[in-house]
Amino acid sequence: MIDHLGRLIGEYGYLVVALFIHGEGLLVPFPTDTTVVTAAAFAAHGRLSLIGLFLVSTAATVAGTTIAFIAGRRGDAFIERHSRRVHPKVLLRTRLFFDQHGGAAVLAGRFIPFARMLIAPMAGLSTMSLARFTLFNVSGAAIWAALFCGVGYFFGQHPPAFGHGLARAALIVAVALALLATVAVAGGWLVE
Repeated sequence: MIDHLGRLIGEYGYLVVALFIHGEGLLVPFPTDTTVVTAAAFAAHGRLSLIGLFLVSTAATVAGTTIAFIAGRRGDAFIERHSRRVHPKVLLRTRLFFDQHGGAAVLAGRFIPFARMLIAPMAGLSTMSLARFTLFNVSGAAIWAALFCGVGYFFGQHPPAFGHGLARAALIVAVALALLATVAVAGGWLVE
């Protein structure tokens, strides 16, 4: 997959990065972390601009998640009327959670794969204002983009063997942390 992704980025550059990241904000599960790291490795070799990559990644994230937030806000009544799968207590807990921890959830949620796709529409279901969401959304997107651009740029400058070993270890740690965070949040939030 990394080879295919590398070919796409090599051929289409910022466009692929923007489409994948924007798409993930719209609930399409693209490998955005890997995309940014791979593109930043290209930047380490002068094929892309690191600053340009950071700006594209941040802007695409903010654009996609803002649309998802607005869709969540507009979908509130639809979900309440037509969803048989979402229990009203779950909707109430979602609202309460975002009313109490919305800013932190939007900021930290950017770093939890898969969960980050649901944060924006869930925040839209809450009483969080668009202005407050935007503040935390832009902050989280910028920090996320800077971190993954930095990691990719670092790996792009170092021997592949070192990078592959460290990347695998980082992936395992990231997945483990994401699972723990998801279980902790879901366990305390959805269970009566």
